[in-house]
Amino acid sequence: MQNCSGPGVTDVHSVVVDQTLKMTGKSKNAKTECVYEEIGKSLDNDCEFLPHYEVHTNKKKQNGRPQESPPSVLPPSGSHPFWPSSGEGSSMSSVDNYDHPASVNLHQRFSEFQVALRASERAREEGQRETDSLRVYVGSVEAAASGLLSRVQELEHLLALSSVVKQGLDLDQLRGKVATAATHEVRKHAAAAAEAVAAAREATMELDKVRRETHALTKAQQQEIERINVEATEARILHEARALQNQDLLDQNGKLERRWEDMNARLEELQATHKAEHSALQKKYETLKSTACEYRTHNSELKKALEKRRITAHSLQKNYDDLRTDHKELILQNEILEQQVKNLQGQEMSSTIAHYDHELRKVRASLGGEKAQLLVELVQLHDKKVYF
Repeated sequence: MQNCSGPGVTDVHSVVVDQTLKMTGKSKNAKTECVYEEIGKSLDNDCEFLPHYEVHTNKKKQNGRPQESPPSVLPPSGSHPFWPSSGEGSSMSSVDNYDHPASVNLHQRFSEFQVALRASERAREEGQRETDSLRVYVGSVEAAASGLLSRVQELEHLLALSSVVKQGLDLDQLRGKVATAATHEVRKHAAAAAEAVAAAREATMELDKVRRETHALTKAQQQEIERINVEATEARILHEARALQNQDLLDQNGKLERRWEDMNARLEELQATHKAEHSALQKKYETLKSTACEYRTHNSELKKALEKRRITAHSLQKNYDDLRTDHKELILQNEILEQQVKNLQGQEMSSTIAHYDHELRKVRASLGGEKAQLLVELVQLHDKKVYF
């Protein structure tokens, strides 16, 4: 009896219970891993793109609002290079640094937060659907278990009756064995169903925990998105102001470019004028250079002639000095002769006076001619020296 009915029913129920436990555990593990993976991704994205929470709290302090404690899902100050340290200033100061990557990528960070929010919402909805499906499945398993138990009882009763008819056993004894086996199987199936229900409840608790964490994360992300919207508005205002400044700068740049073109045109005119003047000066310089070469050649020739004249003048000066010496000697001789003439006037008046007078005239004539010639040469040399 037990060999015919127990193993088959037990195998069927064991397969059902094992499938239930596997599906419950798999659903719980898969759902938990999926949710935690989405949360991890959103937290990683938050760590990379979350803007300045502490700066936002500093701004609230400056505006007289009470300081809010940062959510637990947000990383602390200094945990990431894009996360500011405390005391950096207000959010407007971070927006003023318009060229900073954390300010430039506001739209990208906003899209990342939207993706994380959608992922968390999708995980929560999937968790809710999975919980509902698990509850429906547990109910169906329990109904199937009860149906199987009733079917097993019917089969055992039929098998017992057939065995009694075939073997002629005692009906009460067979009924006791069947009741004992059925009670054992019912307890076993009830324990398995209780374990499945406990696993489903544990999975539900895990999903509730994940749902609460996701809700906290979603709330923090919504607050952060609101703050990013404020920063984006400030950045847009700053961008418009800087666009006006850039327009003014472009106008000034246009004026400067036109002024530069005018100055460049004037510079080209000045360069052309300077080039023409330079060409004229170059020609004049070449002319002066050739003239200077000619003058230099003529000057060297004049220096040579002057050197020759100087040598000639030196020789003439020497001759003049010699003539002066001779003239002095002749004057001395003349005086001596005059003295002798005076002495001899009384002695040889006629012949001697005539002889000395003739000699004296000759000497005076020769000296006068030489003196006149030397004076003429000296005047010529003096005129040449003055000319050079």
